[in-house]
Formats: sequence, structure tokens, C-alpha cells
Amino acid sequence: MLFFETSAFNGFGVSDCMRAIAMKLQEREDQQMVDILKLHMSLQKKQKSWCCI
Repeated sequence: MLFFETSAFNGFGVSDCMRAIAMKLQEREDQQMVDILKLHMSLQKKQKSWCCI
């Protein structure tokens, strides 16, 4: 969990806080994409191909 000292009165720390939140959200989204791709690759390996000639 992130903690930042900020001030609504003079704006101290707000930009840093928002930037850190945006970076964390991007990291989470990137990790979700990696997990989805791993799952997709795993499912493709498990599927057997059937061929009729």
C-alpha cells in the first residue's frame, strides 16, 4: 500500500502521488496481460489436433 503526504491547500505531493498511482495501475495491467497470454499458451498446448485425411 502506498502512502504519500499531500496537501489540498497548496498541492504539495499531489503530482507525485498521482504519478505513482498511474505507474502502479500500468504495472497491474501489464501483469494481467502477461497472465492472460500464459493462460492462452497453456490452453493451446493442451488442445489436441485432430486431422482427417
